[in-house]
Amino acid sequence: MNVLLKSPGKPATSQFLPHDDLHLYQQMVGGPIETVFLPRTQIVMICNEEGKLRGLQPNLPLYVGDELVDILVGNIIFCRLKGEGFDGLRQSDIEILKERFPQLWQ
Repeated sequence: MNVLLKSPGKPATSQFLPHDDLHLYQQMVGGPIETVFLPRTQIVMICNEEGKLRGLQPNLPLYVGDELVDILVGNIIFCRLKGEGFDGLRQSDIEILKERFPQLWQ
């Protein structure tokens, strides 16, 4: 399954994961996972649940309209919700991410 990995200070990169695997996600984000859902889509952002407590580097600001509501820290995996698990991104998901988060590729 194809996902995007966004590390702090680096552009997002496409990553191939052989299957939906909690331990792999935990390894990629460096600890227990937390999911943040992108409204009105099936896109999920997976990040380290303890990232702020551990002092991980800021990565991606989240806005509602023009208001900053949070800043995700540490590595972030972008994938798609599938039942009770996750799946790879579709091309339409990539287009949504390009529109909503142009800074991902900077």
